[in-house]
Amino acid sequence: MKKIEGYQVSMMSYLIDLLKAQEDPINGGTLLDHTSILYGCGMATGGHSTRNLPLVLAGGGFKHGQHKVYPGPHLKDLKSPDRLVSQEKRLAEGVSEVPAANLLLSILQNCGLEIDQFGSSTGTLTGLEWS
Repeated sequence: MKKIEGYQVSMMSYLIDLLKAQEDPINGGTLLDHTSILYGCGMATGGHSTRNLPLVLAGGGFKHGQHKVYPGPHLKDLKSPDRLVSQEKRLAEGVSEVPAANLLLSILQNCGLEIDQFGSSTGTLTGLEWS
């Protein structure tokens, strides 16, 4: 599995390098600037968990070079704003995790689609400001 996944990641890197090197004759910039690439898997672990999916977003004019966690440890405890809320506490209080469909909706809106929902999305993601 490690060899297969290593090869897949190297091919994604190769594709990104090709798109980055090719100028976009119509829109200016590079083809990578105008192409969104989403890399990931439908399972987060070998146990087929769909929680905390590792996804990589490249290109498409999004702000890159950062690691984002949604809803993330940055959520404040409303009762004690100086404290962060643990994932276990959020789940115990009925705060659900952010569906991957929110990322897909954000990508689609960035492509110009005027839609408010995609699949099981509950909104768009913040912090993906366009570059």
